[in-house]
Amino acid sequence: MDKLEHLLAALPDVADEEPFLQHLATLSKLDYSRIRGSAAKMLGVKLSMLDETVADYRKQSATPTKDAQGQTYVPKDVAPWSDTVDGTVLLDSVLATLHRYVVADVETLWAATLWLVLTWLADYATVLPLALITAPEKGCGKTTLLSVFLKLARRAVPAANITPAALFWVVDTCQPTLLIDEADTFMKGLPDLVGIINSGHTRDTSFILRVLRVDGDNFGLRHFCTFGPKAISGIGAHRVADSLTSRSILLPLRRKLPDEQCENIRHADTAGFNELKRKLARWAQDNGPTFGTLHPSFGHNRTNDNWEPLLAIAELAGPAWKRRAHQAAIKLTDSAENTASINQQLLADIQSIFVHTKADRIHTVTLRKALCEVDGPWSIYNSGQPITAHQLGTHLREFGITSNTVRVGDLTLKGYKREQFDDAFKRYLPVVPPSPVTPSQTAANKASNTLVNRHTETNVTEEKPLNTSDHAGCDVVTSAHPGDENNDWSVVI
Repeated sequence: MDKLEHLLAALPDVADEEPFLQHLATLSKLDYSRIRGSAAKMLGVKLSMLDETVADYRKQSATPTKDAQGQTYVPKDVAPWSDTVDGTVLLDSVLATLHRYVVADVETLWAATLWLVLTWLADYATVLPLALITAPEKGCGKTTLLSVFLKLARRAVPAANITPAALFWVVDTCQPTLLIDEADTFMKGLPDLVGIINSGHTRDTSFILRVLRVDGDNFGLRHFCTFGPKAISGIGAHRVADSLTSRSILLPLRRKLPDEQCENIRHADTAGFNELKRKLARWAQDNGPTFGTLHPSFGHNRTNDNWEPLLAIAELAGPAWKRRAHQAAIKLTDSAENTASINQQLLADIQSIFVHTKADRIHTVTLRKALCEVDGPWSIYNSGQPITAHQLGTHLREFGITSNTVRVGDLTLKGYKREQFDDAFKRYLPVVPPSPVTPSQTAANKASNTLVNRHTETNVTEEKPLNTSDHAGCDVVTSAHPGDENNDWSVVI
């Protein structure tokens, strides 16, 4: 199929002029020039009239509207596909699109596909888990995955930085899919922002209250809805608030190898994305009411809440997707559970320091120095500076551990005794790291006699059983060759 045939095939039914003209207005200028002659004939109008009408539609649907104080962002809706859509084929197409631009484990791509489809079913959902996109370093494709979400999610609004007021205002007024990039660089100092995002997890509790000026000196109480799909991207799950992580589907990414090929999202053809969005809109329209009645279970408490809507989508899409969703839930839930909270990481590092030094007490200043020289976040914890004594004490007080005056050698300063940590170690760190802990390699200008490296032995957890069909293996080993009957990428856009 050549370019013109592809563009013509994506056109809505000409009998319904509104969606037809809206679709023409979404095309790039180059694609529109290719199709304008055929479209004018189909409508029975002159080219000049079609050009003028499409130009009007472009103005009406323009995303940013400038004023003296910036731009007003209005997300656009798309006209649903004219025919019914097969769920399995649709999800396979979304998966194939993700695979074209993003390098990740197949379970991550399965979960990303299901979450993206969920954005179109938000009106029928009672829980909307965050999509938490993480990676150990820069250059792993986090922004690329957000860019695919931007092109395919319902009413997507990008935000590289956002204030608490802007967040609840845009969610309440636009009902968008909010895509927040570089969250690890700005969210740490905004607890109000984290609280608002947390409040939007479940429909019943997704409201915040604000007192606003109503008229002159009169104020009134207003409530704002915070319920809506949100994706957050940042480096390292441990740098994101634990409360956000517990409300998230974790989507870990990795840096691609030289032999791992993917396309550049900036060069993508918009026609394929527009067609897929219209099919997503139609499938959600047809299946939304049924989706709202499905309540599959996985795990316990909030883990079950997070995965319930994704498993429901998979159930609607057929046996293959039901199996994929369950496998993704097992792997990504294990990954999330094995990602220690910042408090647990602090305990583990302190435990390693005590084991390595064989000390029964330690001054706060010495503990801070040792923490800053292990393989962890403590050397840059305070906005790029080392963790402070106050921050250290704040974390430890959550475990009931407070500093006291302790004597080490001839010096008496504030510090901690080893026995103060016994209860916390037993409750939160069931595996005691072996001694000695290998010291970190330090620069020549750093003292190395007190440095330790955190032990990273993985705790052994109970294995979750998984019943698979005889052909389930084809979902785990993927092929880069569309058309192979045993690969997951046989449906491409």
